[in-house]
Amino acid sequence: MSMLQYFIEDDRDWEGNKKDWSYLFQGLRIMDAGKQYLDHMGQYPVIYLSFKDSKRNSFQRSYEECVVHCKPCGNL
Repeated sequence: MSMLQYFIEDDRDWEGNKKDWSYLFQGLRIMDAGKQYLDHMGQYPVIYLSFKDSKRNSFQRSYEECVVHCKPCGNL
């Protein structure tokens, strides 16, 4: 997941300067895939959620917990 995040995320430092992660992809086939793919590099906001520590006995319970944790950030 992190490779996809580094490829598409519009990542910036605290001063608003865009971070360039393209060096991570040098020598990989994606860099030779063409403009239609490279145009997407560093263009999108990414929200990363990990559920690795969410050990609930049902999807419904996991979903409810997620809603509770995300609600301060906005409406779901």
